[in-house]
Amino acid sequence: MGKCPAPPALNAPTGANMWSPPGPGVAHPLQCGTQINDPLPAISSLSPSPAIAGNSAFTLTVTGSNFVSSSTVQWNGSPRTTTFVSNSSLQSSITAADVFNTGSASITVTTPAPGGGTSNTLTLPINNPVPALTSLNPSSVIVGSGALTLTVSGSNFVSSSVVRWNRKSSRYHVRFQYKSSSRHRRV
Repeated sequence: MGKCPAPPALNAPTGANMWSPPGPGVAHPLQCGTQINDPLPAISSLSPSPAIAGNSAFTLTVTGSNFVSSSTVQWNGSPRTTTFVSNSSLQSSITAADVFNTGSASITVTTPAPGGGTSNTLTLPINNPVPALTSLNPSSVIVGSGALTLTVSGSNFVSSSVVRWNRKSSRYHVRFQYKSSSRHRRV
């Protein structure tokens, strides 16, 4: 194979078979050079993990190896807006709709040809938020006074939240009605 002339704007050494633009990214072949393939990406961790159901949009950081500027984070097989940080870190925009319900999402990274491919899959759990109790109404009751309606207020309640009496499911029959993300009512 003959020697390739250096691209004048990049000041590559004469005789180089490949040149790369300044900074991270894909190596580009010269017409007379040998093509170098991008590596297969690999994922090692996700942050935050778990994601919280019902939260607003957030930035997911994907850590791993062999990322290039054309690598894209995939959420359940669909591409998401991705920012290349380094060959070991990508950031992706996750929408509120992506985490509206509990469950999990399969996260992969794809790098287009030449070379590249799809990484291993990591599962991102999407959990309910942790409820926080702020008040009970009434805050006290006289023993033996009969049935009562108890309003439990706080935050992060979901329709499947369970109110426990004395840290137990209760030896008494207690039924609660979901009112909002901040209120449950005993009926």
